[in-house]
Amino acid sequence: MEDVIRNLLDNPILLAIAVGLALFALFSVLKKLFKLLLIILMCLLIYFAFIYFSGKKSPVDIDEIIDKTTEQIESTVQSAKDKAEEAIKKEVEEKTEKLQEKVDEHIDE
Repeated sequence: MEDVIRNLLDNPILLAIAVGLALFALFSVLKKLFKLLLIILMCLLIYFAFIYFSGKKSPVDIDEIIDKTTEQIESTVQSAKDKAEEAIKKEVEEKTEKLQEKVDEHIDE
């Protein structure tokens, strides 16, 4: 493999041929991807035109999605808030108990 790379780099004619083949392959791949993109866009355009002209409601209602997402976010935030409050209260109680124990130890001495 190293010999092939060395030969390509040492010989400018082989390097030009290799670069030309690589550019041709890249161009071919990009051309096929562009055609695929055009086909997908045309299908989407036909689909949206059909929905628009038939007067049917789109299968996805944006308002419903926004409402559901808002409700989920609110419930998640409330749940996180409750858990944080519980964790803080628990931590404060533990620290208070430890401090009380230390104070009792020092008073007993």
